[in-house]
Amino acid sequence: MAEEVPGLLERLAEVPDPRDPRGVRHALVVVLALTACAVLAGATSLLAVGEWIAGPRSWNALAYGLIR
Repeated sequence: MAEEVPGLLERLAEVPDPRDPRGVRHALVVVLALTACAVLAGATSLLAVGEWIAGPRSWNALAYGLIR
């Protein structure tokens, strides 16, 4: 029987979060998933990633279930 290959979100959820819990607003897995989506959409800098996440395209990714 073939083993199931974990999805991207499952792999991203395994990344340890080095941030101080007192300042955390969003789960690290969400930050990483949105960053990955922005880069796949063509973002090539931190500014571009931030603009993509703040724009309507990131909400489309959420709405279509690409990220949770």
